[in-house]
Amino acid sequence: MRFPRLIILLLLVLFVAGCRPADPLAREITADTAIAFTLWRSRTASQLEQSQWREFDESLQELRFRLMGTKRGGSTETVERELRAWIHGRSIREVLRQAGTVRLDRLTSERDLLEEVIATNARLRTQPGDAESAEYLDYRRSDQGARWEKLVADIEATARRLEELGGRVE
Repeated sequence: MRFPRLIILLLLVLFVAGCRPADPLAREITADTAIAFTLWRSRTASQLEQSQWREFDESLQELRFRLMGTKRGGSTETVERELRAWIHGRSIREVLRQAGTVRLDRLTSERDLLEEVIATNARLRTQPGDAESAEYLDYRRSDQGARWEKLVADIEATARRLEELGGRVE
């Protein structure tokens, strides 16, 4: 009598353990072909929240930009094929981490370049009495300062998210 109860209890424990939701970001991506990727997305659609899909799509876009930059004129088909080849077999989390690293590199480069422009503009002077040029220069400096602040905030947010995903931030 004890043995059947033990089996039933064990089956119940296994059933409950199997019903717990798995980490959706651990799901492996199938993208060896465009059709396979589309089918994977449709099968996975209900397993991710809308915000997770948005982050995933933004990550794919970031990776596309990187591929476009390295291919120098590669066709859209070539970029999409290489993107699919790279993400095929990886987890969603790995893709988010890689894209976060790429985004962090891009934002840091943009910030560094903007800092050089800001430093150059800080040395500019207008002719005495040239109010229009002085006003324009003030506007440019203000605009660049606001862009710098936004870049710094984006860098900090990206670094935080990358750490949450288990990525390295340097």
